[in-house]
Amino acid sequence: MADIIKPHMASRKPGEDAIQQKKQEKDDEFRYVKAVNDSKILWVLLFALFLLYMVFKSMFVAAGAALMIIIIVGLEIWIGVKTGGLGGEVKEMALAIIVALVIWYGAGFLLNTPSPLDAVVSCSMVPALERGDMLLLQGGEVSAPLVNMTGAEWDMVRQKGLPGQKCAVCRSETTDSACLIDGNGTVVMPDPLFSYGCSLCERRNAEGQASYIPCTTEITVKNRTFKFGTNRRDTIVYAPRPQDPFARSGEIVHRAQLKVGADGEEYIFTKGDNNNWLDVQIGNMPVVPDRVRGRVIVRMPYIGYFKLFISGLFELVQGKADSGFSLLGDHPECAESFTGTQAIKIDRG
Repeated sequence: MADIIKPHMASRKPGEDAIQQKKQEKDDEFRYVKAVNDSKILWVLLFALFLLYMVFKSMFVAAGAALMIIIIVGLEIWIGVKTGGLGGEVKEMALAIIVALVIWYGAGFLLNTPSPLDAVVSCSMVPALERGDMLLLQGGEVSAPLVNMTGAEWDMVRQKGLPGQKCAVCRSETTDSACLIDGNGTVVMPDPLFSYGCSLCERRNAEGQASYIPCTTEITVKNRTFKFGTNRRDTIVYAPRPQDPFARSGEIVHRAQLKVGADGEEYIFTKGDNNNWLDVQIGNMPVVPDRVRGRVIVRMPYIGYFKLFISGLFELVQGKADSGFSLLGDHPECAESFTGTQAIKIDRG
């Protein structure tokens, strides 16, 4: 009888089945995650979180949106490494960065500014600009009234601390009056060289309740008075000094109300349309041209919120003044604003 030839059975090493099973589980997990990523469901969730934040202005919703952005980016990188290798993913990321830089610096070159885009982080420019607006900037000469002083006159203005004087409410038994005070809270008379004009401005809150607060409405320089307004006055983005108030919020978006030329230098006095004081009255130095990033030429609503998420600026930036009014806007929905009604004196009798 012929011998029966038995087929050769390949032997498996101990634990090989377990290794194969783990590999299969990892492959299945990768395919599942890739399918989720390809379905764009995470982008849908991000958009939903964005809409929820627009409605509720919740810090937790904003934090969730920021976390979702991190997850989406992380998944894209991980999937890229798994499918194309680390080298391929590095090349793709390098190419994306190069393209972004070319677009950024190309736009900056065309628009004559190092920062062609910025986002509004506060309510200080309501109603002209809203928190979350994305702004397109252009460099060049800032449009605002110009007045010239000698170097000696400007030095005297600074030595006297005149730019830091504030508008306040002076109360009697029967009236509230707008008055000017120095850094010590003492009522002072307007200086003929440099001074502010003060009024009591009506402001309405989110509930529609009206109140009058002290506000600066004009600057007088050498007997020339410049009333604040919006016509022929550019809204600019500038970088405050690190020691200036609210510098932690980044670049400031305010309107240029007056330019003072002195000894070959130029100083720009800025103010938020929804603020009661000029920036210099809260401790900022007058803006010099080197710190101006550009003039606002285009406003794109809501798009700027993505920058706020990435930067971690979830909550409204706040800063209280002595008057109790938030210099950068106090209401989360940016609903507080001036009505345009002004008075020098109000009868309380």
